[in-house]
Amino acid sequence: MEAYDDQVGRAIKVGLKKCRKLRMGTIPHSTLLEELRSKYRLWVLVYKKRKGQNISSSLIKRLAKRNQYQKVLSLPIDEIKFKIAEAKKQYKEFVPHAATERRKYQEDLAAACAADGNKSKESALRQIMNTESAKYQSLQTRRFFPKRTISKRVDKIQYVDKDGTLKESIKPREIVQALQNENKSKYTCTNTTPLMQEEFNKKLGNFAETPFAREWQKRIGTLDPSNKWFSLMMNKTKHDLSIPRIPQTMTPKEVQETWRICKENKAAPLSGRYNATYKALCSTEYTLQVLTSLMNLPFLSGHAFTRWSNMLDIMAFKTETSIRVETLRSIIIAEPDWNASGRIYITKKMMQQAESNGR
Repeated sequence: MEAYDDQVGRAIKVGLKKCRKLRMGTIPHSTLLEELRSKYRLWVLVYKKRKGQNISSSLIKRLAKRNQYQKVLSLPIDEIKFKIAEAKKQYKEFVPHAATERRKYQEDLAAACAADGNKSKESALRQIMNTESAKYQSLQTRRFFPKRTISKRVDKIQYVDKDGTLKESIKPREIVQALQNENKSKYTCTNTTPLMQEEFNKKLGNFAETPFAREWQKRIGTLDPSNKWFSLMMNKTKHDLSIPRIPQTMTPKEVQETWRICKENKAAPLSGRYNATYKALCSTEYTLQVLTSLMNLPFLSGHAFTRWSNMLDIMAFKTETSIRVETLRSIIIAEPDWNASGRIYITKKMMQQAESNGR
């Protein structure tokens, strides 16, 4: 099972390397920028066409007409290469001045709007800039942290040492050690509860079926309220065994719907598998079947993937004034498929089962 998961992980990494990177909006747009791009694209397509690649002749003719060129396919190869280098050079020289040219382009649009007499040039320019800001807002980098989190580096911390004294440190090694100790106390506190003790577990059993548990159930009426509540919970556990168990497998439809509503702009876990990767796997029927089989394996075999036990813990400041380690916000980044499985089994299947049985 681990080998199968590793193979899928390697395939995902190979696919991510082949994905093209979209850089829309990085260079401010203007008519001059569009002309330089069109000219460079024209000569690149002409070169590919002359080398025997399947390039549309109609597309080349349209680009040549737009850039006021004629008979571009009859030029020598060396001249075409020179045209490509020249167009590329002009484009690179223009990029540093793209923002200035963009401003001129916006002012020209505002002047054209003001020429109609409906509004002034200033108001037209302001409306154009506000419209563009709203249009490209989705392309801007979004904050991963909650709004109340201060996104800055933890370079100073206050913590309580073993002697009970409050210390302040700026050393990276001591800061990391303090954060690890704080997280260990947070995430392992349930191990000290009575129900988690090994001797008590052996006496009680997983489903309160041992003689010790049955003896407790007989003494319900003679116990104090706290122990009585515990005995009632054991009886309830025994009753719950008669409830039909939820299905152990997820259907492709459930998997596809779960990933459809997931957001892509989430931080990646240690394995490097993004939410967007799983959303893309749901796009075709074959890859959806493979993904569904992979997500069902842990629940059919009773063995979790090793990568599910490796989570990324991020510590961030809640306020700018407090640097106490216990006041930091802890954000756990788990594997996306582990989170999605929890949504399907706990949020949907288990809650529906509980509601249908009067729980």
